[in-house]
Amino acid sequence: MQLIPTVTSSLFALFLPAFVALCLTKPLFKTKSDVSEITVIPHHEHDSHHHHAEHAADDDNLSTSSNGSVTVEATRVKVMSRKKTPWWKTLFFGVPSLIDNPLLTLLTLLLNSALMYQIADLTWGATTFHKAEDLSFARVGYVGPYSARLLVREPKESPYVVDDSTYVVSYRQENDTAAAHEPIGKNMFKWYTTKQLAKFDESTDYTSVVELHGLSPATTYRYLTTGDHTGTFTTAPKKGVKGKFTFLAVSTCRIVYRERERERERLLTLDLELVLETPCAL
Repeated sequence: MQLIPTVTSSLFALFLPAFVALCLTKPLFKTKSDVSEITVIPHHEHDSHHHHAEHAADDDNLSTSSNGSVTVEATRVKVMSRKKTPWWKTLFFGVPSLIDNPLLTLLTLLLNSALMYQIADLTWGATTFHKAEDLSFARVGYVGPYSARLLVREPKESPYVVDDSTYVVSYRQENDTAAAHEPIGKNMFKWYTTKQLAKFDESTDYTSVVELHGLSPATTYRYLTTGDHTGTFTTAPKKGVKGKFTFLAVSTCRIVYRERERERERLLTLDLELVLETPCAL
């Protein structure tokens, strides 16, 4: 994916100075007619044309030659007109013309600049202006009928990383979603605790994956981590069981953290059983 932004930015770097140079270039002209006229004047008529020849001496299109008996005058008339730039060349091919299409020329420059800004912002904006190494979170991963996984992260300055303190995840059924087959009161809403999570280190970007076992199908659970992260998830129904559920698939190509968090908060307000979040490698 890095190839497209690299090629695009290189082409824009060539386009911008060429665009400015073409705007500052003098207009081009084309020849509409080119007529030459030669006049031979006898010697006795030369005096009557002498006065006219003096005034035309500085004319580049008039040349005079005499051999004493006759005078030869050669005149060249060249009619030229300015080449006009069609509007479609400016709009679709980016050929600028401040004389013929000033508004379209400005629009072309602004449009190409805006597109280049969007590509640069998407590709390098987050990694340049929104760097974050102190993130602490717990995210739900795979969820099956009888198990689920959590991805947990703690920053490298955290005591759980520096001191290798005990870090576990506890989970239980939510109060209003007890499994239908489980008798009331038996292990109801009891907290279960996982083993010590794998050590947070730089090789995994200070993340650790924990798997929760012994879950019941189609049941909502709440989890709580030692790092004070909490949330809920609903297990998948048992294989072969028919039913309906609502899900949403989203992509995280836009990796600006604050925008992702706003989107995540909005999704929490929807009545969804499953959210599929697919990362996009840039």
